[in-house]
Amino acid sequence: MEPGDSQGPTHNFLVEPPQRTGRKTGDAPRADGARGPSAVLVVHGVGQQTKLETLDTLVRGLVRTILPAPLDQPRARLAQLAGERLNRVELQFKREGRDSEVHLYEAYWASLTEGRVTLRDVVYLLSLAAVNGVRNGTTNFQRWLFGRVVSFPPQIRTVIALIVGLLTLLALVIVNLTIGVVAAARGGFGTQQGIVGNGLYGDLSTALNLLFVLIALFGTALGIGRFVRKTPNPVRLAAGGLGIVAFAAALAGTIAVGVAIPLLFFLHPQTTAASDLPLLPAVLGIRLVDHFNAFVELATVALVLAAVVVCGVAFLARLVKAWLSPAARDDRSGGTLFIVILFAALLVGLAVEIVGLGVPDQGRPAGAGALGRSAVWMLLIAASLVVRRVIVQYVGDVVAYVQPHTLDRFQVLRDEIKAEVYNRARAIYRAGGELGFTYQRVAIVGHSLGSVVAYDVLNRLIAEDELAGPKSSAYLDVVKRTSILLTFGSPLDKTAFAFGAQRKQTATRYALAATQQPLLQRTDRPEWVNVYSPWDPISGRLDFYDPPTERNGEPHPKAVRNKQDMDARTLFFAHDEYWNDSLIFDTLLDALDPRR
Repeated sequence: MEPGDSQGPTHNFLVEPPQRTGRKTGDAPRADGARGPSAVLVVHGVGQQTKLETLDTLVRGLVRTILPAPLDQPRARLAQLAGERLNRVELQFKREGRDSEVHLYEAYWASLTEGRVTLRDVVYLLSLAAVNGVRNGTTNFQRWLFGRVVSFPPQIRTVIALIVGLLTLLALVIVNLTIGVVAAARGGFGTQQGIVGNGLYGDLSTALNLLFVLIALFGTALGIGRFVRKTPNPVRLAAGGLGIVAFAAALAGTIAVGVAIPLLFFLHPQTTAASDLPLLPAVLGIRLVDHFNAFVELATVALVLAAVVVCGVAFLARLVKAWLSPAARDDRSGGTLFIVILFAALLVGLAVEIVGLGVPDQGRPAGAGALGRSAVWMLLIAASLVVRRVIVQYVGDVVAYVQPHTLDRFQVLRDEIKAEVYNRARAIYRAGGELGFTYQRVAIVGHSLGSVVAYDVLNRLIAEDELAGPKSSAYLDVVKRTSILLTFGSPLDKTAFAFGAQRKQTATRYALAATQQPLLQRTDRPEWVNVYSPWDPISGRLDFYDPPTERNGEPHPKAVRNKQDMDARTLFFAHDEYWNDSLIFDTLLDALDPRR
C-alpha cells in the first residue's frame, strides 16, 4: 500500500460486537482520562442525503491524513451510549510518536426534511429574506456579543448579492413556468392552438436557446475548473477566472431572459404581424437569429447522440470484458455474441449519424429542423425538473432551518433536526461509568448547514450545564471537554445576518436571543476554528461571533480562528473540496492531541 492511500485500511474493517456504555454516575474524571479515547461527532450539510456517507468521508480523510504513520485496522461497532444507539468507527494510530484513539460518530438528519419543503415555500421564503435583507442591509448591523450591543458596518456586498439573487430567482420562476406552459400547450393542445402560436413559440425558443448556451458554457467552465484542480496555480486561477466570467454571463442571461419572456407574451397580441411570425428576427436580423437557432439545435442533437455513443461504448467495453472473463465461461453462446454485435452496429450507426449532421448544405450548416427544436425543449424540460429538485432539496433545507419564524411547520422541522443531533451529542458527553466520563476530549464538526445545527446544539448543551450547576449529576462539563468546534463551508455569518434582518431589532430581543447562545457570552468557550474558501459562495469568514479585542488591539484568544483552505479553489465545487484536502483533518487531529 502506497503512503496516502486510504483504500486499504478503510476497506479492511474489523466488525466488533456491540458495546454498551452507561451514563456517567460519578463526578470525578477517570484517572486515565488524559489517555482515553477522543470522540468526534460530525454533522452533515445539505446534499449529503445518504446515512453514514459523511462518516465514511470523515474516516477516509482521517486515514489519508494519518498515513504513513502506523495505523491499526479500523473497527466498526454499534455502541449504546447513555441509552442511544450509535454507529461508531474506532481508529487507533500513532501521531508524533504518541498512541491515540478516536471514536467517530455521525449525526444524520437529512431524512427529516424529505417532503417537508415545497418549491412554493422556497420561493416565498427566499423572496422574503431577500427583500428584508435589502431593506435592512444598508443600515448598521447590530448583534449582542459578550454583554453589549456591537455595531457592524452596513453589509453592502450582501445587499448587492441579495438583489442579484432575488432577480435571478424571479427569472428562474418565469422560465420554469414558461417551459411548463409551452410544453402543456404545444404538446397537449397541438401546434394549431392559439395559446402559444408559432411566432411566439419561435421567439421563446430563441430566448431559451440563448439561456441554454450560456448555462452550457458555465457548466463547461466548471468542468474545466474541476479538471485542472491539481494543476499549478496559474492554470487554476485562469480556470477560476473563466468560471467567474461564465457565471456572471449565465446570471445576466437568466435575468435578461426572465425579463424578455413576459415582454414577448405581451407584444405578440399587440402587433399587427401574423401570429406565426416571430418578432426577434425582425429586431436582431433574420440571418443572425436563424443561424443561431440552427447552430444550437444541431449542436444539441449531435451532443445528445454523442453522449449516447460514449455511454454505449463504455457499457459495451464492460460487457465484452465481463463476457471474456473466466467466470462467464458458461454464458458464451452464439445468441450473446449476436446481441453484442448488434449493439456495436447500433453505436456505429449513431456515430455515422453524428458525422452526417455536420455535412454542409450549399455552404451553410445543416439545421436539425423540428427534431433539433424538440430536442432543445426536451432538455429544457429535464433541466427544469432538475433545477426544481436542486432548489427544494438543497436551498429548501437552508431556508426552512434559517427562517422557522415564517411558517410554524418549519419551526417544528427545525426543532426535530436540532433534537436529532442533540440526542446524539448528549449521549456522547454522558457516556461513562463509575470512574467518570468515557470521553475527556470531544470534537463537534459541522459542514455547511450542519455547522449551523452544530452551533445550536453546542449552545444548548452549554446552557443546560449552566442551569444544572457543577454539583449536579446532570452536569457534563461541556465547555472544558469540548476540544474544538470545527466548522467548514459554513454560512453562519450569513444566517446571523438573515436572522437579524427579518424584523426590527430591539435591545430586548438582542438580550433574549443571547441567553440561548452561551458561545456569544462566555469568553472561556471552546476553541472554534472555521475553514472557508473565497471560491465557495456559501462559506466565508466568521466575524459576527468574536469577543472584544484585547487592549493591545490583538484578537481575543477565544476569537474564531478563520483558516482559508488554499486547495479548495474550484468555483462552487470548493464547498465540497474541503473533504479532499488535509486542512480540516490536520486541524481536527491537532485539537484532539492528548498533550493539549
